[in-house]
Amino acid sequence: MKFIKFSLFIISFLSINSVHAQSTQSFKELNAGICGADWFVAPGASFLWGKTYQNNKRIFEWQAGVAFPTLVTGKLTLAHGKLDKNSGISLRVWPPTIGPQFKINNLTLSAEVGPYSIDGEPWGILTIGFRR
Repeated sequence: MKFIKFSLFIISFLSINSVHAQSTQSFKELNAGICGADWFVAPGASFLWGKTYQNNKRIFEWQAGVAFPTLVTGKLTLAHGKLDKNSGISLRVWPPTIGPQFKINNLTLSAEVGPYSIDGEPWGILTIGFRR
């Protein structure tokens, strides 16, 4: 429940911030990564559409799309920097994770941790993406 409340707070804060953006950039992103829990590791991939908003050096970004194996995914990011080079914290709505994201030109890197799985073990996602 705390995760949902935190998510709603971040979404409302960022939505207000994006209205006053100085610069915006739409993108498409292809991601590959791995998901791991305890001893189990599985590959994953996604194709996302999104938009980045910049206000001074504050960055807000949303992205959503199709994914394997989860079928769908979506993520919100609050960062500091420029449109082409920034670092920040990302909140993935599905599957629910949180972690740092780094963007350098067309390359995006993220490392996220999720809440405990069914068997009580923590799990995480590592991704690398290419934007156009």
